[in-house]
Amino acid sequence: MAFARLPDSPTPRLPDSPTPRLPDSPTPRLPDSPTPRLPDSPTPYSPTPLLPTPLLPLLGI
Repeated sequence: MAFARLPDSPTPRLPDSPTPRLPDSPTPRLPDSPTPRLPDSPTPYSPTPLLPTPLLPLLGI
């Protein structure tokens, strides 16, 4: 046989440990911070990236 069977060992493949896979910690995965992910700035968000001034007339802005 090309592949031998895995021998039965007393240690399971996924041993039960006192520490869970996803331990509950005081710090959440996505902590709520005073700073939002997208901070509100005086300048409103524009999907158009800021371009140098000489290029603005070419776009008709």
